[in-house]
Amino acid sequence: ACTLLKSAPGVVMPATARINRSILEKIGCNEHALSSVIQDATFPIIIRPVGSHAGRGLMKLDQPSAILNYLESMPETEFYISSFVDYQGSDGFYRKYRIVLIGGRPYVCHMAISEHWMIHYLNAGMADSAEKRGEEARFMADFDNTFAQHHAAAFKALNQRIGLDYLGIDCAETIDGKLLIFEVDSNMIVHAMDPVDVYPYKIPQMHKVFTGFRDMLLNAMKRTTPSEPN
Repeated sequence: ACTLLKSAPGVVMPATARINRSILEKIGCNEHALSSVIQDATFPIIIRPVGSHAGRGLMKLDQPSAILNYLESMPETEFYISSFVDYQGSDGFYRKYRIVLIGGRPYVCHMAISEHWMIHYLNAGMADSAEKRGEEARFMADFDNTFAQHHAAAFKALNQRIGLDYLGIDCAETIDGKLLIFEVDSNMIVHAMDPVDVYPYKIPQMHKVFTGFRDMLLNAMKRTTPSEPN
C-alpha cells in the first residue's frame, strides 16, 4: 500500500520495511544506517513484531539506543518499522478516523480522540467523554462537506490506485493538512453495535454506510448477471 500511494496527491503514508532482529541490533548500536533499510528514514520510528495486531508490541522509538531496550522485551525475530509522522492537533489531542470507500465515495465510520498517538477506538475513552462524542457527532454530520471535500483528491487517488470497489482506511491529518494513512485493507471492523443511548448519532451514519454497501452489491450484480432471453 505504501508503494502504491507513495506519490498520491495529498497523501502521506510512510514506507514500511520488514527487518530481522540482527539488523535492528546493528542499527541500535550505530553499526548500520536506518536509511539503508528505508530510504530517507529518520528517528523517531514506529516498530512492531510481524504478525502482531491491535497495538501489541507497537512502540515509538526516538533514537537508535531505544531499539536495544525494546528488543530486550521482545522475543520475536522479525519486525516492521516505519518513520513516525506527528499528527498531534493544536489542542494536544490526536484524532484517528476510520473511513470506508464504497465505489470511490468516502463514508466515515468512527472518529477516535486521544491524548496518546497510538489510538484504538476502545482505548480512546470515547464512552467516558460527552465532549469527545459531541465532536465525533459533528464530524459525522459535516463529513461530506468538510473532510471529504478537503481530501477529495486523496480519496480519488486511493480509489484509483488500490482498485477495489470496497476498502477501509485508518487515517489522520498531518499538521500541514494532508491525509495520513495508517492502514488500507478490506477487512476492517465496521459496525453499528455501540449502545444507542450513548452514541445516538452513529445509527443514522452507519445506515448510510450499509445502504452504500448494499447499492454497491446490487450494481455489481447488474454488471455480472447475464441478460434474460426474450
